Amino acid sequence: MNNVSPLRPVSSQEDTNSSYLMDRDPAELFQKYMEKAKIPEYQGLRQNVINTLINRIGNAPLSISEVAKDLNLSKRTLQRHLKEQGSSFSELRDQVRKHYAVDYLLRQNRRVDDIYTALDFSDRTSLTNAFRRWMGLAPSTFRKLFRDYV
Repeated sequence: MNNVSPLRPVSSQEDTNSSYLMDRDPAELFQKYMEKAKIPEYQGLRQNVINTLINRIGNAPLSISEVAKDLNLSKRTLQRHLKEQGSSFSELRDQVRKHYAVDYLLRQNRRVDDIYTALDFSDRTSLTNAFRRWMGLAPSTFRKLFRDYV
């Protein structure tokens, strides 16, 4: 049997080395997670990609092909320019998805089934796996722990 607490985050190096969530100040931990969910501010193309993704949330696919079209670039040109800037499309899309997943869970109290479609995941499991990677917790656990802090 696994003796690891299901509430221990496993997604980031810092969290892996910290105490169990249950031993942490909930308000401090909430603030830490909110910082993780912020969308970074960039200049140039990376910010244009983020803005395009934000405009598409819940309305249109978040695929690189569609975003490249919106920016009047080919998919390959977009990939190349992002790589030159030390970034990738999937990294930027994950930042936007993470931010909105947290917002939808806590502030808007949306169902996970609604969230995965709004964020253009193929299914609920894909969202849950991504959320665990980002935050170290399942979406439902995250909501239960932090819904009172919003």
